[in-house]
Amino acid sequence: MHIYETLLMGIDNFMFIVVEFVEQLPELEAEVNKANLLAREQHWLNWLFNLPSEYRYNFAPLAGSCAGVTRSAETRSLMSKGKKGANNPFFWQNRG
Repeated sequence: MHIYETLLMGIDNFMFIVVEFVEQLPELEAEVNKANLLAREQHWLNWLFNLPSEYRYNFAPLAGSCAGVTRSAETRSLMSKGKKGANNPFFWQNRG
Protein backbone atom coordinates (compact mmCIF):
# COMPACT_ATOMS: atom_id res chain seq x y z
CA MET A 1 0.00 0.00 0.00
CA HIS A 2 1.33 3.44 -0.89
CA ILE A 3 1.60 6.26 1.62
CA TYR A 4 -1.25 8.24 0.02
CA GLU A 5 -3.67 5.35 0.47
CA THR A 6 -2.54 4.88 4.07
CA LEU A 7 -2.90 8.59 4.81
CA LEU A 8 -6.48 8.40 3.60
CA MET A 9 -7.10 6.01 6.51
CA GLY A 10 -5.80 8.68 8.88
CA ILE A 11 -2.62 10.37 10.01
CA ASP A 12 -3.00 8.55 13.32
CA ASN A 13 -1.63 5.47 11.56
CA PHE A 14 1.81 7.10 11.48
CA MET A 15 4.46 7.98 14.00
CA PHE A 16 6.79 10.83 13.10
CA ILE A 17 10.15 10.85 14.85
CA VAL A 18 13.19 13.05 14.33
CA VAL A 19 16.05 10.56 14.21
CA GLU A 20 18.87 13.09 14.00
CA PHE A 21 19.46 16.81 13.87
CA VAL A 22 22.15 17.82 11.38
CA GLU A 23 23.60 21.22 12.13
CA GLN A 24 24.41 23.59 9.30
CA LEU A 25 27.76 25.13 10.18
CA PRO A 26 28.11 28.77 9.05
CA GLU A 27 31.90 28.46 8.77
CA LEU A 28 31.52 25.80 6.07
CA GLU A 29 30.62 26.38 2.45
CA ALA A 30 27.05 25.55 1.42
CA GLU A 31 28.26 22.62 -0.69
CA VAL A 32 30.03 21.08 2.32
CA ASN A 33 26.94 21.49 4.53
CA LYS A 34 24.81 19.89 1.80
CA ALA A 35 27.27 17.00 1.42
CA ASN A 36 27.22 16.43 5.20
CA LEU A 37 23.42 16.44 5.22
CA LEU A 38 23.22 14.00 2.29
CA ALA A 39 25.75 11.70 3.98
CA ARG A 40 23.59 11.53 7.12
CA GLU A 41 20.45 11.03 5.03
CA GLN A 42 22.20 8.17 3.21
CA HIS A 43 23.17 6.64 6.56
CA TRP A 44 19.50 6.53 7.60
CA LEU A 45 18.34 5.33 4.18
CA ASN A 46 20.80 2.43 4.42
CA TRP A 47 19.27 1.55 7.78
CA LEU A 48 15.74 1.94 6.41
CA PHE A 49 16.37 -0.25 3.38
CA ASN A 50 17.53 -3.07 5.65
CA LEU A 51 13.96 -3.24 6.98
CA PRO A 52 11.29 -5.32 5.24
CA SER A 53 9.60 -3.30 2.49
CA GLU A 54 6.24 -3.25 4.28
CA TYR A 55 7.79 -1.05 7.00
CA ARG A 56 8.90 1.76 4.72
CA TYR A 57 7.39 4.25 2.32
CA ASN A 58 10.57 5.78 0.94
CA PHE A 59 11.17 4.26 -2.48
CA ALA A 60 14.43 6.09 -3.29
CA PRO A 61 17.47 4.27 -1.89
CA LEU A 62 19.88 7.13 -2.70
CA ALA A 63 19.91 10.40 -0.77
CA GLY A 64 19.20 13.46 -2.90
CA SER A 65 18.28 11.36 -5.94
CA CYS A 66 15.34 9.61 -7.57
CA ALA A 67 17.72 6.97 -8.94
CA GLY A 68 16.52 3.49 -8.15
CA VAL A 69 12.84 4.48 -8.14
CA THR A 70 10.67 2.53 -10.56
CA ARG A 71 7.46 4.24 -11.59
CA SER A 72 4.54 2.54 -13.30
CA ALA A 73 3.42 3.59 -16.79
CA GLU A 74 0.30 5.08 -15.19
CA THR A 75 2.37 7.19 -12.78
CA ARG A 76 4.69 8.39 -15.57
CA SER A 77 1.64 9.33 -17.67
CA LEU A 78 0.07 11.28 -14.78
CA MET A 79 3.37 13.10 -14.11
CA SER A 80 3.65 14.01 -17.79
CA LYS A 81 0.05 15.28 -17.99
CA GLY A 82 0.61 17.31 -14.83
CA LYS A 83 3.43 19.26 -16.52
CA LYS A 84 1.62 20.21 -19.71
CA GLY A 85 0.21 23.60 -20.65
CA ALA A 86 -0.04 26.14 -17.83
CA ASN A 87 1.39 23.58 -15.36
CA ASN A 88 4.69 23.54 -17.23
CA PRO A 89 7.22 25.64 -15.26
CA PHE A 90 8.38 27.28 -18.52
CA PHE A 91 4.86 27.97 -19.86
CA TRP A 92 4.79 31.66 -18.91
CA GLN A 93 8.32 32.50 -20.04
CA ASN A 94 8.68 35.07 -22.79
CA ARG A 95 9.53 33.04 -25.88
CA GLY A 96 10.66 36.16 -27.77
